[in-house]
Amino acid sequence: MPTPPGVSRTQVNKTVVANSQVSSKLASLHRLMKLKVRDTNILVTSDSTGDGLNRWVRRLATRYAEQYPTWTIIYAPWDDATKTYPVGNRVTVQTGSGSTIRTLIIWNAAVTGQVIAYCLSNMGSITSPILAINGNGPDLIVFNYGHNSPQLADNYRPVAMEPINAYANTFDKAMIVVCTQNPRDQTLWASGSAGTTYADDQGKQQVNYEVAAANGFLCVDVNAAYLDYGNYADLHNSDGLHPNDAGSILWCDLMWAALKPGRVIAQTAQAVNATRDTRLWVPATQFVKGDGSPELVQVDGVPAWALDPASLESVVAVIDWKSHWRVMNIWLQFITATTVGGDVRWQGQHKYLGTRNGVTQSAGNALSAWSTTGGPSTLSVQGTAGIPSVKQLWTRTQLSGMPVALKIARLGADAADTLATDVLLTGIQIDGLW
Repeated sequence: MPTPPGVSRTQVNKTVVANSQVSSKLASLHRLMKLKVRDTNILVTSDSTGDGLNRWVRRLATRYAEQYPTWTIIYAPWDDATKTYPVGNRVTVQTGSGSTIRTLIIWNAAVTGQVIAYCLSNMGSITSPILAINGNGPDLIVFNYGHNSPQLADNYRPVAMEPINAYANTFDKAMIVVCTQNPRDQTLWASGSAGTTYADDQGKQQVNYEVAAANGFLCVDVNAAYLDYGNYADLHNSDGLHPNDAGSILWCDLMWAALKPGRVIAQTAQAVNATRDTRLWVPATQFVKGDGSPELVQVDGVPAWALDPASLESVVAVIDWKSHWRVMNIWLQFITATTVGGDVRWQGQHKYLGTRNGVTQSAGNALSAWSTTGGPSTLSVQGTAGIPSVKQLWTRTQLSGMPVALKIARLGADAADTLATDVLLTGIQIDGLW
């Protein structure tokens, strides 16, 4: 009798997967392993719940070995001290056989005590050995964080989305998986510092689930499965937080039920890992003059606004971003035409032309005044002609109305502005985090 949609053939509870559809990217991974098309890489980024030879990541390597007996399967753990995957620490779970031998490496970048920002700040080191094998990067990326983050509820959303977006946009061919994590013991963690209580942690796990659902990622709902287990204290170490062997086995069961080939497919409206709108580039040509007398010039054919070193000059663009964006990072790209380096003093302001529901009109309703988000920022420019500097002007800012006018100003007369020549603004990039 066929298994109902969303229910694993291994009888793992149906709460395992937030979206029970197998994505085309996961199907592609299944196919290339079945046909031994090429070597394959899986990347796991995690806190301590995935760190260690008895935890679910290492156990998952065994599941792949059982499924693909002619493949070489290697488990490669990360070393935080050296920021590498030391060859001496790798475990060859299985040696391949046959006329064509392919290798699956599970790269486990798990670090005890870390938060999700760790995988972003170390992204280059974490992914460089994978890129050396396959220029497209990992075939599958798993994010397993939340326990150690002090941010609560909605404040955790942009914190989680920033690194996930960075990986998903950089490695657009990879299947993205987001885990919810095991619940803390309700008695042992009834109180504590922000982010460490049972209630606080459950709020972050809900965010993990919603991040996956909102972006079309696959979610492995470990949290719900633990709660469905009953007395989930049996799955914890004595600290009431870290999974014991039984908990790690269950965690691995959940992951494998979600990732294994042949899993039941329930068709849904949105494909997992569908095209996502997370980034908006606003070129110099979309800006107009604001304060002072900035000039629109060209640098090797690229339009840029030349902003004076001795006075206040600004440019303005009207932007309409995606209605579901709530929190954003805004980056400046600027260059200099000389070999002189220095600091540039920037100021960003905004003015709403409408509400979140779009342009609105009421009797006598004037445009809002210019509003400053945060203080001026001092951002250095490289002392090499034509080499762009990309610097963050606003971090996790919340702009509630749209369309919105953004004013980008150079405070050239400010003493902190030390670049003695024009700075050339080529545009801004807006990253929608949530």
